Amino acid sequence: MAHQQFADTVTLSDGRLEVKGILPRDTDENGKEIPYDPLVAISWFILQGDEIVQGSLLAGGSWSDTADAGKLTPGPALAAAVSVILRRTPESKTPGFETFTWSQEVEIR
Repeated sequence: MAHQQFADTVTLSDGRLEVKGILPRDTDENGKEIPYDPLVAISWFILQGDEIVQGSLLAGGSWSDTADAGKLTPGPALAAAVSVILRRTPESKTPGFETFTWSQEVEIR
C-alpha cells in the first residue's frame, strides 16, 4: 500500500478532537487502481504526554473522525494508526486481509 498519513493538524474544538487522513490506493502491475473492498477498518491513536485518545472507523480513501479530546491540549502530539484491508482477487474465492501501521508527529490546534 502507498504511504498513508494523517493531516498535519488535528483540530481541537469544544472538547472534541477531529482527526483526518488519507489512504492512497494501490495500483496493479498495469497501473490500474485497486479498489478497497468494501472498506478499510482504521483504528487511530493520538498521544500527548501521558494522555491518549483513540477512535475507529471504516473508510475508503480520505477519512475523518472525531472523539472526546479528554485532557489533550493544543501543541505537538504523536499520531499512530493501524488499518485492516479486505482483499479479493479474481483468482481466489477466499478473500485475504492486509494490515498496515503508520505514525507521525501532528500538531493539535
